Amino acid sequence: LLTYWCASAIAEVDDLLWIAALGMIGDMAEKSGFPEMEEARKQYGITALREATALLNAPRRSATGDAKPALDLLMKAKGPKEILSGEHPETALLQAAREQVKLDLDAARRVPPKVKGDVALIRFHSPCQIHPLVAQAWRGRLRNNIVIAANTGYRPGWVHFATRTALDRDLIAFLRDHAPEGADENYGSGHRQATGGALRPKSWNQFVTGLGFGPDMLVEA
Repeated sequence: LLTYWCASAIAEVDDLLWIAALGMIGDMAEKSGFPEMEEARKQYGITALREATALLNAPRRSATGDAKPALDLLMKAKGPKEILSGEHPETALLQAAREQVKLDLDAARRVPPKVKGDVALIRFHSPCQIHPLVAQAWRGRLRNNIVIAANTGYRPGWVHFATRTALDRDLIAFLRDHAPEGADENYGSGHRQATGGALRPKSWNQFVTGLGFGPDMLVEA
């Protein structure tokens, strides 16, 4: 949206409004009251805009993390319906990436949480970047807990995790209070109710042990 505003000051870019709308939807600002969003909704249809946003976002969560097909398609298309139409080969690549993410996410969501005190921990193994989605899904079901979704398969030699809560808790402070040895700039970024990080196995083991979890939540160092 900021780019759209800047470009509008020096050129006629009305035909690119839909791209600004994709950005707003992707950043969860669809209902933030921007008049550009309402105009894009009228011109292109909210269903097409939402579907195009989801499709373009799919590769970054896939095992390869290759967003180039999404960029290539975005540069070719004249609107969200063209992105979804299948007339360009990149659409099939994005659909395959989305299906991979969906399958792994469905499996991870079936993993039961382990609870210690007010912390609920869900541990799974996936090459896809789905730990934030898993944490967000459980946040609504475990409203009295701090939810940590831990992914041991996203990057070799690391445990990536996302932390969410429906409580009025500062998660940045929570992670700071429980920071293990070896925690660095990869740990505890974000904002007070949506954060996470990445830890080496030794640091992860110290972290979860400090939270009260047993050997079943440890990983090989």
